[in-house]
Order: sequence, then structure tokens, then C-alpha cells
Amino acid sequence: MAKKQKRNILTKIDEIISDKVNKTKSKSGGKKTYNILRGKKIKGASIFLVVFIFLMSGVLFYMDIAPFNFEIDGNFFKYYTYQPNDPNLNLSNLQEQDFRFHMIDVWQGDCLLVELPDGKRMLIDGGKKSNDVASSIISYILSETLGLKNQYGIVTIDYVLLTHADADHCGSLDDVIKSDKICVGEVFRPMILSNYNNDPLKEYADEFNYQVSTVSTTVYSDFVKAVENEQNCITHYNIGESTISGNGYDMYFFNPTADMYKNISSAADKNNVSPIVLLCVNRRKILLTGDADKEQEDNFLAKLNNNGYGISLDDADVDFLKVGHHGGKESTNKVFLDAVKPEYALISVGESNSYGHPTVEVLNRLSEIGCSGKIYRTDKKGNIVLTIDSEGEFSFVFGNSDTVNAKIIKRALYNAFFNATLKARKYL
Repeated sequence: MAKKQKRNILTKIDEIISDKVNKTKSKSGGKKTYNILRGKKIKGASIFLVVFIFLMSGVLFYMDIAPFNFEIDGNFFKYYTYQPNDPNLNLSNLQEQDFRFHMIDVWQGDCLLVELPDGKRMLIDGGKKSNDVASSIISYILSETLGLKNQYGIVTIDYVLLTHADADHCGSLDDVIKSDKICVGEVFRPMILSNYNNDPLKEYADEFNYQVSTVSTTVYSDFVKAVENEQNCITHYNIGESTISGNGYDMYFFNPTADMYKNISSAADKNNVSPIVLLCVNRRKILLTGDADKEQEDNFLAKLNNNGYGISLDDADVDFLKVGHHGGKESTNKVFLDAVKPEYALISVGESNSYGHPTVEVLNRLSEIGCSGKIYRTDKKGNIVLTIDSEGEFSFVFGNSDTVNAKIIKRALYNAFFNATLKARKYL
């Protein structure tokens, strides 16, 4: 009996131990299975995240949205493209003492060509870095329609003004300056250091004890290098008071203060060193603003009451305003507009650009001061050309925008992006 009980007890112990082992194995197997499933989910999520980031980066680059708004070999894989941007063939020949102002359509950027009454020319800014944009600007300047070439096929640009170091203003200027068909006489540039080793601003700033900031972008360095390599080219810095005058015109530079150059750490800081230039020509007044925001507009208004030009607030009542910062809401403020009272507003801006320029706020402010119906934009008109004769009579001639219809392509891109995202999620 005792032996039987002992066997039963041992049997029960074996069963308990076996049960414990089986449960342990079961739990261990379940945990292993759970870990395998969890690992697959993490791997799938990681792959999806990588694919999503890659696609999103591609979209941001394609749509030219910061910080992906850089260029690779011109306009590679961008939703806007250019064709040769020639002047309107209906442009009349300039007569003696006539003045002509060209706002060249370079999509989202600035490029202005000025033909002064004494035959001198100025180029202000040069669009973004792009093979197509550079070719377009050079083609425009060298076109037979403008007739600027001499007997050797060379065009002399007497003055080049770079308003500030943003890529959509200095980007293609180096290619224009380096062109063997274009000769540049004098350059006005920001008092901002570049990464170019031989930047002459280093010596200039030390000599006059200026504190300056550095913009380390490649496009700005390329511009500075091109200027330094241009033969017999004189460099000026956008500081203090400076004037360009000739028969029938005076051009007054309202430059940023030295303090505005000290600590440039944001996009707004770069914009606000744009000179505001008042051009009095053939009894008309034109105000050129670069990307000046409120700080520089306020600086301009303050200098109207304290300058060596003999210009007062009454002299700032202009006929034509080149609207600042492509119509960004930080520019063209009410106090500024109330002072300059433009009759016509000209905006250089890209169709369906990712910044929303020109903004509703600026368009409303322009309408409120009487510019409604007199706002001309490159995204609507293409090249904008203003001619003023010696008596002050003026006329506009427009071109057609050569950019591909961005709205259609933008919508197609968004659809393709979201479809690709859905497919990626399906297979992960």
C-alpha cells in the first residue's frame, strides 16, 4: 500500500513538473512568437517611415520649398521650367533721352535691367541658381530686340547691384558676370562676407572697423568670386550714402545702417539689408526695394528726414513701386505705402510659388492706396517693360510667362505622391 501511494505521489509530481515545463515552453514559444511579430511590425514601420521621408523630401524639393529649395544642375526635377526668355518683339526703339525698365520674368526671384537716358545700363539682381535662368537672363540682355550689343557683339553693363545675399537674387549673377559677351564696369554688393577666400570685404571691414556677418552659401561665394575675376571691375559696398547721376536722372541709395550688418542670422536679417533706391528719371519717380521688410522700410522713412541728398518726405511720392519681397506680407507695410503713395505696383513673383506670394495682405494694402487695377505681376504678365520718354510720358509692354503651368503640374504631383504613399502602406 505504501509503495502504491509512493508511486502515485511520484506520478503526480512528474505530472506537475511536466505541466510546469509545458507551460514554460508554451510561454517561451508565445513570447518568441510575439517578439517575431513585433519585430516585423517595427521593421515594416521603419521601412514605411524611410519611404515616406524619401517621398516627402522629393516633393519638397520638386515644389521648391525651403530648406529643399536648392538646385541640382539647373532646374533638374523642378515643377517649373524655362524656355528662352526673349523681349517682346513689339518693343519700340529707344529714342535719345528715353528710359526703359525691364522686370525680367525669372519665376520666384528678382532680375531688373535698367536702360538709363544717357545710354548706361544697370542690372539689379539675377534670379536663382539655375542653368536655365542664367541662360534666359543672358539671352534677354544679348537679344537683337534690345540692340545693346556693340560691333563686337559685347554688351556693357555699367552697374550691377546685388541687393542682398539670398539665392533667388544672387543665384545666376555669377554666370551673367562670367559671360564672355557681357562686360561689367561697377558692382554694388552687400557688406556681407562670403566663404570665398579672397573676398576683399575682409580687408575693407578691417580698414573701416566694420563688424560684418558671413553668409556661407555657395551661390553667394560664386557671385563674389565672379566679381573679383571680372577685369577692371570696381566694387562698392551698400553702406552710407551713394548716388548715381546722369543727364536726365538721379539715383539715390538708401542703404542699411552698419548695425544692420552686424548680426545677420535669419532670412529677415538678410532681406533687410536690401538698399531702397529712389530713381528720379524724366520727371517720374521709381522706387526699387529688393526684399526690404519692415525694418528697412522704417530705416528708409527715417532717412527721408535726415539725409545728405536734400530729399524730403514729399520727394518720396513715387509713380512706380517695385514691390518688396515678391509681395511677402512682411514688406510693403501701410506706413511705408502711405509715405510713397505709388500709382503703379510691379511684382516679380513665380506662378503658384510655395510661399504664397504675393500675399492677400499686400494686395489689399496696395488696393487701399489706389493701386487696384495697376498691379502688374510677372506670374500674370511675363516680362514687364516700362518706357518713359524725355517728357515723362510712359507706356508698358508685357511678354508671356515662359514657365510651365505650375498649377496643373502641382495637382498632378500631389496626386502621385499620395497614391505612392497608399501603395507603400499596402505592401508593408
